[in-house]
Amino acid sequence: MGENVMSKLTRLALNSMLLLLTTTCLSATLYVPSEHPTIQDAVNAASNGDLILIADGVYTGPGNRDITLLGKEIEIASESGPDFCTIDCDGTNEENHRAFHLNQGETINTKITGLKVVNGNFTGSSQGGAVRCDDSGVTIDNCHFVSNIARYGGAISVSNSRMDISNSLIEFNVATETGLGTSGGIDIVADSVVNVINTTIHNNFGGIACKSSANTCLIDCVISSNYAYEGGGLYVYRADRVLVQNCDFLENTANYTGGAIFANCTETN
Repeated sequence: MGENVMSKLTRLALNSMLLLLTTTCLSATLYVPSEHPTIQDAVNAASNGDLILIADGVYTGPGNRDITLLGKEIEIASESGPDFCTIDCDGTNEENHRAFHLNQGETINTKITGLKVVNGNFTGSSQGGAVRCDDSGVTIDNCHFVSNIARYGGAISVSNSRMDISNSLIEFNVATETGLGTSGGIDIVADSVVNVINTTIHNNFGGIACKSSANTCLIDCVISSNYAYEGGGLYVYRADRVLVQNCDFLENTANYTGGAIFANCTETN
């Protein structure tokens, strides 16, 4: 009897190890551009758990902008970090382009790491000059978003989504909407849950706007030299909850109220 129990436990342990090894072996690294000419080509070929590794350089044009991640839990990362790997969206007022649009049910297990994104432009009726996330999720780490523009969320817009941003730089981005909360850096709306950690948000036309039942945590961030009509650094309006912990607000300005922070919400800490 004891031997049967031990035998079953041994088989169970071996099966679990085999499953783990099989899952690990199924994960692949896809290289851009040596194996796949564009980032979108690599995404199209990737499966859940895969890593897309991008060589140093500047990436632009079709396949390297307006990238959709197709609901996949994958990581897109640079080989050497954001100082060496740039997505240049090359967007204009006449021809809008951004880097990434997540809208197919991606989760927080989808990751964007070590990229610099510049010259995203969605100045029409849209939002998210560099990254737009709708009804999905993403983790962003060690990225730079510089000189992007949109109506809302010059760099990043988040709607009804989950997003974690860490160890990143968001600067010189512009939002063209100057009404309820200018958001050149990040625009967060519609029940979104967003954590921003150890990130610098600097010299944007509007730092961060949290609106419409959003839940946001800002931890160990520097929010500096941003400008808006209200809430130059942080604009909060009808958000559910905003937590600000160990953050520095430096030299932010506003035309009317709240150079550093304007807040009208259910709960602010």
